[in-house]
Amino acid sequence: MKKRKKVDLNWVERKICVWLWDREMYGLEIMKSLEIINSKISPGQLYPTLNSLTTQGYLSQRIHQKRGANRKMYTLTSKGKQIILNIFQDLMIILEYQMMAKYPLFFEDLLVFLDPSTSPTIMDFSKPYFEWVRFGLATHLKPLGRYIITSNTSNEFQLAQNRIESEDLESVMTVLQLKPKNHIKSKETELPTSSIDKALVYFTLHEDDTSWIYSEMFRVLKSNGVGLITDLLQPDRPLTIFEEGLLDMIPFHSKMGIVEENTIGKLQEVGFEIVDHHSNKGIITINFKKP
Repeated sequence: MKKRKKVDLNWVERKICVWLWDREMYGLEIMKSLEIINSKISPGQLYPTLNSLTTQGYLSQRIHQKRGANRKMYTLTSKGKQIILNIFQDLMIILEYQMMAKYPLFFEDLLVFLDPSTSPTIMDFSKPYFEWVRFGLATHLKPLGRYIITSNTSNEFQLAQNRIESEDLESVMTVLQLKPKNHIKSKETELPTSSIDKALVYFTLHEDDTSWIYSEMFRVLKSNGVGLITDLLQPDRPLTIFEEGLLDMIPFHSKMGIVEENTIGKLQEVGFEIVDHHSNKGIITINFKKP
């Protein structure tokens, strides 16, 4: 029987990997260090776990020759760091939900923008973090509106498609897998030019690979079609050490939030007219129109 590939860590493995982040330690040192943070484990737990993590490629080891006894030193590999970063990114999703709880008008503001009574065709360029927002908005467009979302990978596409079917939204909701255009940071949808009534993107443009969204929004929107951007507003001060460390832990993020003037400039550069822009509690909203 083929051995099942392990895809997650148990609590002991997670504690060890976290404690070995950017440091090298030997077994007894790891055990005593974990006691400091109230994570006491026995040698019978520790050493089999260290061997298992090494076998899986999450840890590397070397022998340190020391007078009296040789010590086996352990360090976290790049593969080990990645699995811890994956856990951190899961926690970031919870943080984003908490952020939305502090900004309850966000969903209502989007509904006002969509105006479901007009049965519009909507294109949502947002990343699939706030699924409850995308699927909640689509529900309000029944029975005659249309809500189109994007996916970057085949896995994202299949997950979204499964949820559309399970929530009985096939009549209103469509998922498109983005296709690279020229190079990886330039993408396009399968939509015809000038086919969309309204386009929106929220909490996505602060990522590094999203500049293509401005021109693609302009391409798919009809004449007099409107768009909306909601995102974090980049602080007008140097980042704190905590903020810089946070960015280092999140892939594809070299900045925290967007700059209002830069974003408006990019929209105008591709041909949009700015209708309104305002900020509240560090969140910027920009409404714009295609002539």
